[in-house]
Amino acid sequence: MNGQNIRIQGKITDKQTLESISFAHVIIEGTQTGAISDLHGEFILDIPERYRERRIEVSCLGYQTARISLEDLSQSSVKIILEQSTVQLKEVVVNPENPIELLNEAFRRIPHNYDTVATVMSGYYKMSSLLGDRNIKYTETFIDIFKNPYQAYRKGEKIKGDSIHLREVRTKRSEVEDWKLKAMLHWESDIYQLRFRDFVNDFSSKKNNYETFIKSYHFEIEKMVIINGRNTYKISVTPKKNKKKALWNGYIFLDEGSKAFVKLDVVSSKKLFKKLKADIGYIISSKLYNVNYDEGEWKESISYQIIDGKWRFKEVNSSKQFVISSKKRTIEKELVNVTLHYSTDSVKINSVLQDTTDFLNPRLQWWAKEKYISNKYKKYFWEAFDQQRNIVSDDVYLGQKDAIIHENKVYAYTKLDTLQGALTPIRTFYDVGFYHLDVEVFPKEEILKGSSLIRFRVIEPSDRMQIDLYSGMSVDSITFKGNLLNFEREFNAIYIDLPALLKKNSTEEIKVYFSGHPVDFNPEIPMYASFLWLEDLNGNPWIQAICQGYGASGWWPNKDHLSDEPDSAAISVTVPTGLDVISNGRLQQKVQLENNRTRSDWFISYPINNYNITLNIGKYEHFGDKYISVDDTLDLDYHMMPYNLKTARNKLTMVKPMLQTYEKYFGPYPFPKDGFKLLETPHAMEHQSCVALGYEYFNDSEDIGNELPEPDFENGSVDFQIVLHETAHEWWGNSVSCTDNAELWIHEAFATYAEALYIEEFYGYNNSQLYLNGMKNLVKNKTPIIGKFNVNHIHYNIDDMYYKGALILNTLRHVVNNDSLWFATLKGIQSTFKYQQVSTDDIVNYINQETGTDYTYFFDQYLRYPEIPKLELVFEKKEGKTYLNYRWVTNVNKFVMPLEYAIEKGNSKFFSPTNNWQKMELLNTEMERFKVISDRYYINIQLDNQ
Repeated sequence: MNGQNIRIQGKITDKQTLESISFAHVIIEGTQTGAISDLHGEFILDIPERYRERRIEVSCLGYQTARISLEDLSQSSVKIILEQSTVQLKEVVVNPENPIELLNEAFRRIPHNYDTVATVMSGYYKMSSLLGDRNIKYTETFIDIFKNPYQAYRKGEKIKGDSIHLREVRTKRSEVEDWKLKAMLHWESDIYQLRFRDFVNDFSSKKNNYETFIKSYHFEIEKMVIINGRNTYKISVTPKKNKKKALWNGYIFLDEGSKAFVKLDVVSSKKLFKKLKADIGYIISSKLYNVNYDEGEWKESISYQIIDGKWRFKEVNSSKQFVISSKKRTIEKELVNVTLHYSTDSVKINSVLQDTTDFLNPRLQWWAKEKYISNKYKKYFWEAFDQQRNIVSDDVYLGQKDAIIHENKVYAYTKLDTLQGALTPIRTFYDVGFYHLDVEVFPKEEILKGSSLIRFRVIEPSDRMQIDLYSGMSVDSITFKGNLLNFEREFNAIYIDLPALLKKNSTEEIKVYFSGHPVDFNPEIPMYASFLWLEDLNGNPWIQAICQGYGASGWWPNKDHLSDEPDSAAISVTVPTGLDVISNGRLQQKVQLENNRTRSDWFISYPINNYNITLNIGKYEHFGDKYISVDDTLDLDYHMMPYNLKTARNKLTMVKPMLQTYEKYFGPYPFPKDGFKLLETPHAMEHQSCVALGYEYFNDSEDIGNELPEPDFENGSVDFQIVLHETAHEWWGNSVSCTDNAELWIHEAFATYAEALYIEEFYGYNNSQLYLNGMKNLVKNKTPIIGKFNVNHIHYNIDDMYYKGALILNTLRHVVNNDSLWFATLKGIQSTFKYQQVSTDDIVNYINQETGTDYTYFFDQYLRYPEIPKLELVFEKKEGKTYLNYRWVTNVNKFVMPLEYAIEKGNSKFFSPTNNWQKMELLNTEMERFKVISDRYYINIQLDNQ
């Protein structure tokens, strides 16, 4: 603060009820400096010395504003009492004993009282989350909310959600480093949770939302109050007994004149906290992360204000207070305090979403959203903002905590990156043919100890070699033909001195003995992990190796480069007896050892990416099945947590139809000797023949029971998406693999596109196109899809490889305009490059060859530049005739992608824009009806009339 401040601490209460008043505004008169009372009506206000002569204003909806001079307040603790704004009920025309009639009338009038056109609300949002006095998360932002119209529910009609654009934003550095703890405390982690506060929109978007509300609560008209100078019914809301969804106590306010919903003030009932603790998601997370909620309370205040004749979403104030404990962290009954404030400053009517608007992606995981938000910080804006409020900007408002910037073009590469990513002579002189990883896992200590045998063929003579292992783990010794070898370490690289120059074409092997704690999962850095050490719902160890991105060297010694896969591998894992080990390939034997230990030996019959080699440890239940493949009978094995077995059997009925679809489009399942396994795991991952599905997929909601949720293709809500995506990687990523993380799009684009092909197969072409087009708003187009080579750079947001990649493939399908040829080409990629590593050039050259058309220009534009093609259309009237002028604007020269257009419905044609202007004559009546069938392509269209 500037100068000497006066600190006022106080509590605000209701004069009549003596209850605390939450979310009251305490403002220095004539300024924007102030505070908001918390869940218990308490506030702290720091007043600059120069405002000593001013009064403070204390206001809250439904109460008379109080103005108090500083002289009348002590500087320690004050009690401020507000009086309700009330009037008599004499003007009420609806039977006051039947408040449901009032509420039903308010529901019927939603289309009249609220906007039936799209609007853009601009406002201010602030969220603070504290553990004791330590900051968990803080976000302060000015946002634009693109709101869809309020409308009466129509059966079968889907209501689109709001979109949020961040204009200015800042965050505070988290003082809680423990990601597992943060994962349990990530309340209000998503700004999109604002839309769930708009209860009027919730009522209007789905009729049974309102009907459930009415059936779940008792309502009584208490009195008439004045809000913003208007008579307003204050109706109490109390839960009915035996109603599962009746979780709140409070008041709902209706405007007397318009019968509009004006305000909702609620506080959580004890049932809500019990429901939270009984939720399977909480139970699993609590076990996984060793955190318990002991008690909690939640308060919400949501209000609307009439502007230009319409009631509009105005303000949200929310406060949550929980008491948590964690024996593992020696935390006992520590307070978590989460507050949120949002207020609308202005509203624009009939605003249109622009394709170029940078929206916050609602599908991002919470940690990815935090990174996206922190990267948008502009220091100069917030310094000016603070200066207006007489505040010195705090150095903790610096956006992201780590120095890693998640964009290709600005990342500062280090030797650590190049040592793992580059292929030097001491890595390329040998070709790995076989690994035998023999490791003992100690769950309590969270360490590994074992050996890695590396068998390789010598391509060029050498007496020095490089392998890789996380520098935080120890290399105890390295042997060659029974003799110890000298070695040295640099970052994660291990340089080994061989006893002599190895002969070309000879087959050799070394054995590396190692131990230690592997790389920990860090959710704040994309694809940064190697091991998850967790517990299941029953308190048993639940451990998973998952290392894509960081690399297999995060937990075991190997040649950690995507260009070199072993032809086969063996994995031996020793664990405490009673635990199961599930790995890649086939289980060869399970051996009981001394000291209450058991070893499981697995064998992989096919080439495999190092990062795909995995181990999963837990107390699993198994069930199996058979699938009649196009080649042979395939063993299906499912390993699940016992408490989710029923749910798993239900949800995995789609596996056979899925495999049938993928074999139709991509060819036979690539790894029949190893079978096909699906596992319930802490985290989803496409481990070869051992596909991991995150535990969230088997979280059986009480509202769903055994019924699978209805897919919402347009909004990308498909319950089984994770099964589709991870299984598709058996073809795209595991059988056909890239050689460098820079080209990981080969894995992710095709696997994401495969999701749409399954949808097309079982739900129809139109739904598959809805699903794909729903991805367009998720693409960022900030950096090229193809990343940087030779640096193992993957710790940035790679979502465009998924969403944009799938859209590119869908675009190319419609450019080829021959489904038989297109799908034969996809299947041909799989058969031609089976068990091989490929580059982008390999894929492009093959497509060019099979289709008979050179699409190099197409892939260069979409993969090597962030911008997508822009089609410029200019309608021109000249000498009584109508013309369409058109061209492509692209980064590459000679971009000649054809497009389909229609003038008459059901009668489409192709035209072929280039980078040069071309002209097409139209009939005068055709200009308004001309339409590029844009949902088949991922392009920008700029339309102009002359």
